Order: sequence, then structure tokens, then C-alpha cells
Amino acid sequence: MAIRIQRAWRNYLRYRIECATRIQRFWRKKSGGEPNLKLRDQGHKVLGGRKERRRYSLVGYRRFLGDYLGIDNKGGSGEVLRRAANIGPSETTRFSCRCELLVSKLGRSSKPEARMIVLTESNIYIIKQALISGQVQISAERTIPVRSVKFVSASNLKDDWFSIGAGSAQEPDPLINCVFKTEFFTQFSVLTRNAIPIQIGDAIQYNKKPGKPAAVKAVKDPNVRRDDLYKSGQIHTGPGEPPNSISKATPKGKAVAAKPVKSGGLLKKSTGGKLSQQAAAANRRPTPASQPLPGRGYVEPPKPQTERMMPQVVPQPLTRQERVVPVPMPQPVSQLTNGYGAAHARNASTESHDSIRAPPPPPPPMAPAAPKDPQYKAMYDFAGQTSGELSLRKDEVILITQKESNGWWLAKRLDHSASGWTPAAYLEEVKTAPPPPPPPPTISRPPPPPAPAVAKTNGTSAKPGPPAPPAKRPAGRKPAPATPRDSGYSNGGLQASGGESGGNSGRVTPNGGGAGLAGGLAEALRARQKALRGDD
Repeated sequence: MAIRIQRAWRNYLRYRIECATRIQRFWRKKSGGEPNLKLRDQGHKVLGGRKERRRYSLVGYRRFLGDYLGIDNKGGSGEVLRRAANIGPSETTRFSCRCELLVSKLGRSSKPEARMIVLTESNIYIIKQALISGQVQISAERTIPVRSVKFVSASNLKDDWFSIGAGSAQEPDPLINCVFKTEFFTQFSVLTRNAIPIQIGDAIQYNKKPGKPAAVKAVKDPNVRRDDLYKSGQIHTGPGEPPNSISKATPKGKAVAAKPVKSGGLLKKSTGGKLSQQAAAANRRPTPASQPLPGRGYVEPPKPQTERMMPQVVPQPLTRQERVVPVPMPQPVSQLTNGYGAAHARNASTESHDSIRAPPPPPPPMAPAAPKDPQYKAMYDFAGQTSGELSLRKDEVILITQKESNGWWLAKRLDHSASGWTPAAYLEEVKTAPPPPPPPPTISRPPPPPAPAVAKTNGTSAKPGPPAPPAKRPAGRKPAPATPRDSGYSNGGLQASGGESGGNSGRVTPNGGGAGLAGGLAEALRARQKALRGDD
């Protein structure tokens, strides 16, 4: 039972993983399809030919999803950020991602700190998350209206830094480092309809303080491999791809068939549903063959359902060479010969043989089925020593049910009355001869007319008569008058004609049926013996 439970649990896990894979594959195809690919191509045109590109931005499977933090999703961390930043319920998020903000320190150089940037239809939110007194506090550090933005500045190298010219009289312009900068520029251009310019140059222009412009220069440093490095008012970045590089085409997914769950009893393999199974069973049902009627030719059997829809072929007329074989007709009673009408019967001529052909011979009998167990014959007498051994007589035929390599075979008698072990050396196999070939078909001939019946002398045969009675009869006795026999036991008294009172010669032979017959015969025998002694 434990093994079955484990097997069922593994089948359930495999089934759940396969279902999740299919759902994810469908969701990726539906949500990350044509709109995101068009948006990516549009983003490449925004910075095309003006800024070096990263290798990741050229791959074919790169898509612009926009809301990476899930601000518009219900539940989860995205809803917490939306509530903490006081983002209105009517605002739709165009872009959200983690970033770094360059923060000025009093008396020392600026330092980048972790932030989150959210672009909606009306505002740009810079969200700060900090740990204060052991508790996480999330708040919108700065909210910049989209209409108040004057420009967006970036360098011509592959770095991820850019500035937002907010044009505020109280706060400096934010300098942000975001990995998905190209997607931010694309969403911002679509939102503002390219009304706000994106400045690309050797340095990033921004207001370090209100009303005090500054520039941060980007320097190409081969020692920097991946992440950009900000140091002493400069951005150090590695070499990138040429500005005129073309993004690779989106690879087409391979047509991978769904992985069926074959093992276990969770899913059963179907051949198309219940209706298809019933149709398949109907097709497997044998169609009864049509039989020709007496006096008619061959009748075409009905076609299956799959052939009924096919166009029917018009039958062609028979040629002279084709000949329809007539079916033999049963002869009427008037044409049968009965001995008396043999003179009126027709002669068997060639015309009758040509018009009526003999029926085909019956099929040969089927060969008897071979026995399941081989038969062996005992060559010698064998007397079993234990109860597990089977005693044999010479030329006795037995059945072998099991053969062992130790020289002993398990056998049983033909009538299954006993079984046991016998030595293999005492046995030889009985080879059955193949069935003889069927006899050649015989040509049926008309039966000869029956011989005329022998005339009888009398109308009825005389029955043999009863045998004659014995010639010797008893002396001094008169034959007793014939009296009707009684069905019961009866010893009549003296005859009506009179007789000696002391004699028993007048007694009739006892007669009876059923149980009194034996007693009546014994009584008659005693009466006869007594009468004979009286005569003597």
C-alpha cells in the first residue's frame, strides 16, 4: 500500500508540473507576443545610431514588458508599493524597475543609493525603501509630473546613467542608473508623443542644484567589464557594441508537442472520446454475408459505412464470354422416381449434365487440436519408491506438465487420476502424425432407380400361431370346464355339475395378476400333486 501511495504521489507531482509548464508556455505566448516585439523595435529606433549598445539589448528574445515590479497587479509586493507611494487607482503603470539614484553628501562626493522608479500616465515616482528602528518603511521620495519634464539626457557610451530635467526651483534634477534605460526612454516617448527631447552627448547634463547646471562625463574604461562605476564626477564604463548595430530577429519557437502523462492512472489514453470509441466498435462489428436465394444469381454484400459515401461505379453489361453459373434448383416431387414410375423417368443425358451441375463437395474435416501437454510413452516398468513418484507400466502413455534438468519430469495420467515425478530416461515422446490430406472431390451421379417391390401373396403377412399343447394329459380326469379367470386370487368350490365332496379336482387353476400370481401358482401346484396322489 505504501508503494502505491508513493507512486500515486509522484504521478500527481509529474502531472502538476506538466500542467504548470503548459500554462506558462501559453501565457508567455499570449502576453509577450506581438505588441511587446513592436515596442522593442520602436525603442531601438529612438536611440539608433547615437548611443553604443549593450549585447543584451541586441538579443532576439528581448521584450519590453514595462511593469517589472507589478504595480498594477492585485496583491503581492506591487500593491504594497502602490499603496505606500500614494499612486492613484486610476493611474496606469507604463514602466517600473529598480534603479540607483546619485545622492549628494555634505562635505564629500556623491554616492549612488538603491531606489525604485515608476512611470505612470501622469507622474514619475522615485520610491525609497529604508529600515528605520527595525521596521521597513516605504515612501515616495519624489514625485515629478510628466508635463514638467524639460528634457532627458544620456551619454553616447553604453552606460546606463541618465538624468531627468525636472525644472524644479527647489530640488535638483535626479541622476539615475537603470538597466532598462532604453525601455524607459521608449515608454516616455510614447507617453509624451516625442514632445520632450532626449539629449545624447559626451556628457550627461543636469542641474546639480536648482538653477546650477552641471555635467557628468562618461569615460570608456577597458578594465570595467560589466557594471558601470561612478567616481569623482565621472562614469567609467566598458566598450560596447557599435551604435549602428541591428537587433537580432525574434527566434521562432520550435513546435514541441505536449508531453503526455502516460505513466500512472491519473490520465488514460483516449482515442477521441466516447463517440469515437462507439464508432470504432461499430466498424469492428462483422457484417453478415448475404446468401443467394433459390433461382437467383449472386447478391452483392452490403458495403461498410466508410464506403457508402464513395461514388458508386456503374456496372457494365456482361460480355458473351462471361457466363452466370446457375444455382442448382431442387427437383419437384413429380419428377422423383418411386419404383412404379421408373419407365416414365427421363434418361440421364448430356443435356441434363450440362444444365445442372453437381454441388461443390463439403469442406474437409478440421484436424483435431493438438494436446496442450506433450505425450510420452514409457519404455520400461517403473515402480515409485515414494508418494511423490508416479509408477509406470511399459508402453503406458502419459502427459508431461513440467521438465526439470535433474532428470525427473512431472507427469500425470491421461485420465488425470494420478500425477508424480518420473525419470526422463524411461520415457520417449509420442509424435502425432499429421492429418491425412482431404480426399479428392467425387462427381455426384444420379442415384439408380430402386428395384421393384416383391409382390406379396396375401394382403398381410400371417403371424405364427401358438405352439401345440403337450400330447400327454393326466389320466382319470375330466377336463375342467372353461371358466372366466378372475383377476384376484380364486379357488372355486365344487363344480355345479356335482362331484365328490372330498376331492379337490373341481378346483380351478388359481389365477391372478399383480402380487397374487405367485401364490396362485403355488396353490395350483399343491392341488395337482394332491390330486395325483389321490388317483394313485
